[in-house]
Amino acid sequence: MKTSYLKNLKQERQQFAYDFVSKNNGNSELKSIIEQLGMMIYANGLISTIAYLNNTKSNTKNELYKNITLWLKKNYIPFGTRDLLQYLLERDYNVRLHIQITKEVLALTDTYKEMAKTEIN
Repeated sequence: MKTSYLKNLKQERQQFAYDFVSKNNGNSELKSIIEQLGMMIYANGLISTIAYLNNTKSNTKNELYKNITLWLKKNYIPFGTRDLLQYLLERDYNVRLHIQITKEVLALTDTYKEMAKTEIN
């Protein structure tokens, strides 16, 4: 049962990433950001990376931030009308959840990379 759930989650993640990347086909800035995103999370942490994506004048980074937020709202966190960054900065969640969210964002980042290699020229 758990294997089929993971397979379905991976397939959902792939479809979600594909839809986002294909919608932004030809956006070289997106491809560059996606290639760096995983390392940014490892080096700076999830909260700093999310803040960077959110607090910038780049529409591409903002769109990526919104897409990550949408994925997490859909599958992980019932943070309602709160913003993802706002939710992460609040202290009402535990460390295990933070680690789980970080792992999921890294998995989504890897999937973005896979899709960007084939979709963005």
